[in-house]
Amino acid sequence: TKNVKIEPLRHEDVEFLFELRSGARSKFMKSISPNINDQYAYFGEYLKRYINETEIYYLITDKITGVRAGVVRLTEIDNDVTFCWESLVTKIGTRAVVAIDAICLIYHAGFKILGRKNCSPFRVPKQNDRVIKLHEIMGLADRVGDKDDYWLYHVTEESYVSGIGRLSRMGFGNILQ
Repeated sequence: TKNVKIEPLRHEDVEFLFELRSGARSKFMKSISPNINDQYAYFGEYLKRYINETEIYYLITDKITGVRAGVVRLTEIDNDVTFCWESLVTKIGTRAVVAIDAICLIYHAGFKILGRKNCSPFRVPKQNDRVIKLHEIMGLADRVGDKDDYWLYHVTEESYVSGIGRLSRMGFGNILQ
């Protein structure tokens, strides 16, 4: 988009990932080891999944400020019917448009590049008011149920296509070709 660039996470980004996953914004994510070497080991295991084309961690860069702003993971890319995403986390102080545009880019990748019709139900912690509000504002995801402490959301290609125009008119998710 005009605001955001996403590119596969590289080995030299592991410390940035570690900082994000250790910070205040990660409180709703699965906890990680406080040892950076464990994060490097995790990245080595992730590379196997990347090579096997099951998931991709993306580094999110704010194109306006030039700052590495966050990460997001595209998952289930080996599934012929659906895809999913998770682990979106941005640095404190990141412009709101960055998260919205990153999500739009993930949906674009899943629906338009991979050709999937559905984004699998993904979990949002019921206490994560910030992310719940983000999905409400974007208007692309439908809440389809709950499990334990999580709301389940689902996005169809149809809801993406019908909603991306509205977001684009508001200045979000303008996918550059």
